[in-house]
Amino acid sequence: PPPAGGGGGGGWTHVVILAGTNDLGRAAKPGLVIRNLDQLRAVVARAGAEAVLVTVPEHRDERDSGPFFTKFREAKREVNEGIQALAAEHGLKLVDMHALVPASEGGGVELSEEQKACWDSDGLHLTPAGSRRLAELLHEALREDASAALAGGEE
Repeated sequence: PPPAGGGGGGGWTHVVILAGTNDLGRAAKPGLVIRNLDQLRAVVARAGAEAVLVTVPEHRDERDSGPFFTKFREAKREVNEGIQALAAEHGLKLVDMHALVPASEGGGVELSEEQKACWDSDGLHLTPAGSRRLAELLHEALREDASAALAGGEE
């Protein structure tokens, strides 16, 4: 990969970290997932780039009341709280994909056709439309940073 940093090497300045979904699906403990994400963040920082953290998204079936999804929901809540805490602690950008790109209906929640179009039939993976939506959210987060820098909000 190219060197990190926007300096003379012309490398990348940001790295998006969207991870933890498969870990939770395999019943990994939330604390372990958060520690692993923090290690990824630290590797990115040592390389001279800034991590952009993304919360673990919904799964289409997670409103199911069975034991697997009951445990999954609780573990995912803990991981997403940990991701939010890491972003706050290190002053990183955060895209709350869980809140901004919903995947499941029920409990009074009904998805629009645009929201439904973001998710593959497995209810877990993004479609091309979903990938575009995530890219838009990431672009907004990074554009806010660039706007602040241009306005003199950052040094």
